[in-house]
Amino acid sequence: MYHRFSESEEPQKISQRQLENHLRHLIKHFNVIPLADAVDHFTNDTPLPDYSTVITIDDGYMDAYEIAFPLFKKYR
Repeated sequence: MYHRFSESEEPQKISQRQLENHLRHLIKHFNVIPLADAVDHFTNDTPLPDYSTVITIDDGYMDAYEIAFPLFKKYR
């Protein structure tokens, strides 16, 4: 779960560079799935795909749209 984002290093925020590093790592080593898919698996009591993970953002600050969204789009 992520909360706040920044273009550069700032306290209490993840920088654009750090987020991009996280996303590269996640898509290389994990199966990133939509939250709705994870909920469906839990609801239907079916196993998740191996190495599944979900990315969420707490709150709705504009920095999620301006900084994080382009990276999420880039890395799908």
